[in-house]
Amino acid sequence: MTLATWWLYLGAVVLISCTPGPNVLYVTTRSIRFGVGAAMIGMKGCLAALTLVLIASVAGVSAFMFAVPPAFQALKYAGAAYLIFLGVQLWWAPVGAAPAGPLPGQSTGWALFRGGFLVGISNPKLLVFAAAFFPQFIAPSAPWAPQFALLVATFIAVETFFYTLYSLSSRRLAAHLTKEVWQRRLNRASGVVFVGFGVALLRYRP
Repeated sequence: MTLATWWLYLGAVVLISCTPGPNVLYVTTRSIRFGVGAAMIGMKGCLAALTLVLIASVAGVSAFMFAVPPAFQALKYAGAAYLIFLGVQLWWAPVGAAPAGPLPGQSTGWALFRGGFLVGISNPKLLVFAAAFFPQFIAPSAPWAPQFALLVATFIAVETFFYTLYSLSSRRLAAHLTKEVWQRRLNRASGVVFVGFGVALLRYRP
């Protein structure tokens, strides 16, 4: 892989990562409600899922998904169901004088990590994306393993940067969410977006 190819890949990844998706929304809502520290734990869960999916894609899981459509459909429906469940949970989330108060079952480190991991792993489109995107930047005449490691490391680094940026930026909103009406609006807006992601996933055709 030449340096010029890597720069082209970096630019593409930056454009992809700066576009908010389910992972970014999960991290930002955790930051607003629980604080930056909690958002970082959720971010680790998202990144763990992202790394696992990228490795699985190269290991041939994406090819298996294409070869066995029911497997892809099952993963898609499970992922969509979880995103919609998360949206409904946010819609009905309790509000009060302390906007940073935890939701039941959502305040522990493990719960935050698990939530981030489930959001990250719930999107089978990432498998398709990695299978189609990565080969465009790998030189076939050179060993693929070092190139793949560089591509994954770059992707994770860029994602980490934007997750952190969104987390720190969104935390500043918490000071303005002292009124219940604004807390409820944020919860319901976030819930609608999560449900929208789930519905979009249901409509996705590879």
